[in-house]
Amino acid sequence: MIVQRNASRSLSLTGRGFSMIELVIALTVILSFLAFAVPIVQGVRENFRLRTAATSVAMAIQATRFQAIRHGYPFAIEFDPQTNSYQVYSRPTDATGFNPVGGPVPLEGAGVLAQTTRLEFRPNGMVDVTAGSLTLTLSHGGNTKSIIVSRAGRVQVQ
Repeated sequence: MIVQRNASRSLSLTGRGFSMIELVIALTVILSFLAFAVPIVQGVRENFRLRTAATSVAMAIQATRFQAIRHGYPFAIEFDPQTNSYQVYSRPTDATGFNPVGGPVPLEGAGVLAQTTRLEFRPNGMVDVTAGSLTLTLSHGGNTKSIIVSRAGRVQVQ
């Protein structure tokens, strides 16, 4: 029995924990993985924010088109790169010009518009460009997304 006690006692003395060198090596490995992971996660997050902004712009364009079709008179949407927002306008049949519908709406996400763009939708859903072009460009963090509007009013994000 004395032999067993001495054997268990010697095991417990050597298995007390990790040495300082082992802890430093483990910490170095963990920090190395984090050094690679952080930029990747940030890039994914920024790309997600840009996609969110592009989707928000596409949905605003589609909603404006649907309003023109639903109400039976022209609607317009204007994107302002200075304020990074958009404004919807309507021109009821008895009006001489376009009137704002609500106030300016800030863009969701993190995209920055390249130029001022104004799209006017007719009651049949067709679109006319009065400022800018049928392709809107959003950029953020070196990445860009294009929102392409066809003359028939179809919206596509690329």
